[in-house]
Amino acid sequence: MAEGKKLLDTLPMEKRGVRAVQAIFENAGYTFQEVKREYDIGKDAYVDLREADDLFVGSMIALQIKSGPSFRHAEDFKIDCTAKDRAIWAGSTIPIYGMVYDPDHDTVYWVNLTDWARALRPGQVKSYCVVPRVNLLSEMLLPDWVKRVRGETAAWIDPPFLGLMSPDLLDQRIAVGDCFARARYDSRAMELLRFALPSLKDWDALSHAIGALAQFASHPDAHWNEKNWVPEDIQERIRARYRWTLEEAELLIDAVPGSAWGPGRIGESVYHLLICDPECERKLEQVAEQTMNEEVRFHAARVRVALAGRDGLDVLDRMIETTSALGDDEQTTELRQRLIDQGEATLY
Repeated sequence: MAEGKKLLDTLPMEKRGVRAVQAIFENAGYTFQEVKREYDIGKDAYVDLREADDLFVGSMIALQIKSGPSFRHAEDFKIDCTAKDRAIWAGSTIPIYGMVYDPDHDTVYWVNLTDWARALRPGQVKSYCVVPRVNLLSEMLLPDWVKRVRGETAAWIDPPFLGLMSPDLLDQRIAVGDCFARARYDSRAMELLRFALPSLKDWDALSHAIGALAQFASHPDAHWNEKNWVPEDIQERIRARYRWTLEEAELLIDAVPGSAWGPGRIGESVYHLLICDPECERKLEQVAEQTMNEEVRFHAARVRVALAGRDGLDVLDRMIETTSALGDDEQTTELRQRLIDQGEATLY
């Protein structure tokens, strides 16, 4: 513990809390999945709660983790919240537990944020949730705590994909993260997420979904390790669903702002999703021919040309011949000149 404490002391305060909570769960054999900052919507991590026989059974919780003296509240602790936070905690399809790390004593305390938020009366406004000091969590106390959590949450947990159809745009964003978190042991939530893409009316939810789906599409930024690994058979089942209609292909391309096709941006995720479809090249040409959206037309052609390699100029000329509007685009003219000068126009 002393060596671990020294390591924690070198980290920024917010990371110290995450690492302390992570150690409690991982040292007991549970899978702790930290949420990337760009996808953090009220949830810093997910934890799979498994049975004693070591099988994952689909029981999962989310964690909101705070750290440092600013979260002390008299003899207890607190987690500050806004109306948005309370709505996230109350409406989550996965129970959210608050964790506060006290660096002075190297201890962690917990509270059921979802139950707390749901218990508020209509119109009742609270700026923080108290985390009682008696709610200590440690490796020794964890087995009993897990039993308690199962009892608290079993009666009301909803399937995560229900939020994808919510008219509330925030609910959609939350549901995307919950679907991805369940993929380790069940492909169905991610398969449903793939088919729900046209229903995601919020760009943040759609871009989050694209990033999550791309993790299973041989994306170079998908760094699988023993802590977040998804079994290959589940990955294959998810990838097999990446067969796009022309409307879906156009939706994916249209989700990328013109400047976001570079490495590490949403355009790269869209590219890797599109090329999972064995008929990608034909469909890109059809999208360019049929769409009324100038930007979609150009970028469909641009991706198709990139896939053609040294044959890119021939492919582009054929597409211009069948789609006159493409030839009138200044961006296409520049792309064609690049092909003449360099022989190909790669994207990545």
